[in-house]
Amino acid sequence: MDPYNACLVHLTTEDRETYVATLAPGSDLDHRGTELDEGLLGQLLDAVRDPGTQRPTIGDARFESATFTRDARFDSATFKGTAWFKSATFSGDARFGSATFDAPAFFGSVAFTSTAGFDSATFIGSAGFNSAKFNGSAGFNSATFIGEARFGSVTFTRSARFESATFSGDAHFGSATFNDTALFTSTTFTCGAWFGSARFTRDARFESARFTRDSSFSSATFTRDARFGSATFSGEARFASATFTQDAWFSSTTFTRDARFESVTFTCSARFDSATFSRRARFGSVAFNGTAGFGSATFNGAAEFSSASFDSSARFDSATFNGDARFGSAVFERAPQVGPLTCAGVFDLSSASFGGPVTIEAAARHVVCRRTRWSSAAGLRLRYAEVDFTDTVFEYPLSIAAHARPLHPGSG
Repeated sequence: MDPYNACLVHLTTEDRETYVATLAPGSDLDHRGTELDEGLLGQLLDAVRDPGTQRPTIGDARFESATFTRDARFDSATFKGTAWFKSATFSGDARFGSATFDAPAFFGSVAFTSTAGFDSATFIGSAGFNSAKFNGSAGFNSATFIGEARFGSVTFTRSARFESATFSGDAHFGSATFNDTALFTSTTFTCGAWFGSARFTRDARFESARFTRDSSFSSATFTRDARFGSATFSGEARFASATFTQDAWFSSTTFTRDARFESVTFTCSARFDSATFSRRARFGSVAFNGTAGFGSATFNGAAEFSSASFDSSARFDSATFNGDARFGSAVFERAPQVGPLTCAGVFDLSSASFGGPVTIEAAARHVVCRRTRWSSAAGLRLRYAEVDFTDTVFEYPLSIAAHARPLHPGSG
């Protein structure tokens, strides 16, 4: 502490009072590497408290490598300058509820030992939390991030709550680890949302979230339930090579641009019931080890399931394909029924294989079964379709019948 040859903690009482008396709302605070208890921090914040708003108002805040030995209460504080907390340690609760950061805020490599509360905080500049460790619950409910939000390689040991938060800049959560529930319900991502290689050990909840631009969950791992029901993806949605160990819920989700699920593994149920795919839906080489549910889903662009494997039920009841439905080289191990579905384009089953008895019900312009392999009895109940069975392999009887009535309301 200039002009003293000691840090704030080791100043004499008289020298500390002299220093605190020099502070006013908007003053800079530089206490890097200092050990601050609740009382000492309270003195500093009271000294910079705006008499009109009763909010602590700080210029540049330099708290790199500082240790907050008890609760640190920055609730409703306004940081007019850059806020530096890099490598700081919060031994008690870290309270930043309703705080405003007018300039960049750096919390990289911070250790939050207990609760970290940033509910309703506003980050006008960039917010950097890369490699931070949240050992208690992390609360960012209704927080606003106007600049970039960087949470790369962050570890959330307890619940991570971002419900109703708004990310106006890019949101980076690449390689983040969520060891407890991750709550992003009703969160808005106005720019890119990047969750590539993130790990969700408990439930991941993104119900009703809005992704305005491109988003990526490529190579992410979901160990428990992943819930994206009623979410809206207005940009490209990328889930390539992701792993879903438990149920994946995308019911009533809207994909305005391409939805990319290539090489994804769904170990349990994958539910896309009533989902809407406005452009191309890419499910090539996906492994559906549990039920694949696409009941009442709408595909307005091409739907690609080439080389996908369906180990259990493949439910496309009342699904509507307004373009081509491509299942070339797909493997249906135990799918007793596919459809009833409607397809305005080509329903392509070329080189697909069926390992058990199956009934396929479809209203389509063309059904292509070139080199398709049927390893058990099969029945095709079709409406309108022209059928191509070139080089098809029939090991058991296969019946083809015209479906006299519409397969589901509105199918024609």
